[in-house]
Amino acid sequence: SQNRRHKLPFEIRIMQPILRFLQLLCENHNPEFQNYLRLQDSNKTNYNLVCETLKFLDAICGSQTGLLGLLGNYINENNVELINQALNTLTEYCQGPCRDNQDAIVNHESNGIDIIIAIVLNDITPLNQKNYDLVLELKDNASKLLLAVMESRDDSTNAERILRNIVPVSQLLDVGCEIYVRGKQQEIQDKSALETENDEQLHEEEGNESSDNVAQSVGHNIYILAYQV
Repeated sequence: SQNRRHKLPFEIRIMQPILRFLQLLCENHNPEFQNYLRLQDSNKTNYNLVCETLKFLDAICGSQTGLLGLLGNYINENNVELINQALNTLTEYCQGPCRDNQDAIVNHESNGIDIIIAIVLNDITPLNQKNYDLVLELKDNASKLLLAVMESRDDSTNAERILRNIVPVSQLLDVGCEIYVRGKQQEIQDKSALETENDEQLHEEEGNESSDNVAQSVGHNIYILAYQV
């Protein structure tokens, strides 16, 4: 994975540790840092790092083209870890919840929230065919972020904004079912391999179990999303 990251330009690659640092500042729902990253009252110039993170995700996923169905042209093995980190950082900004950060992400003028929805709904081909586990992880993180921006709300504003791009809601159920079926097929193949292959391939089977767990997590998140919207 480190070799893949090094294929990115340094000015893009350096964003991964920066985003990780910002995520850790907000760890355990730290409201002071969550709010400070959005608004620095004591500074002459304010830097809204919540929205800047969203804009970065927006840019690296190629949304300036306006073609959300072509995410696969921009998301690849070289940048998928960076995209996952951006999603995780945005999620940490919101959890607690931090209502102002939730609103900042959902209502920002960039295409960011639509990109996040598109990651959940779209196939992301050809990465989907090359490394399905990476796509599963991406969908898992994107679905967690969508749940985070709706967490503990006493209004339906954010859910309605998300729903705009998920009409009909059956799209969510279709994606969840597809992931579940594909995960079960992989499980059957793994069991078959376990019966016929040697110890080395048994070790590979143990590794595959984690991807099945991710598939279950994605399916669970998508079910909750469908219920909430």
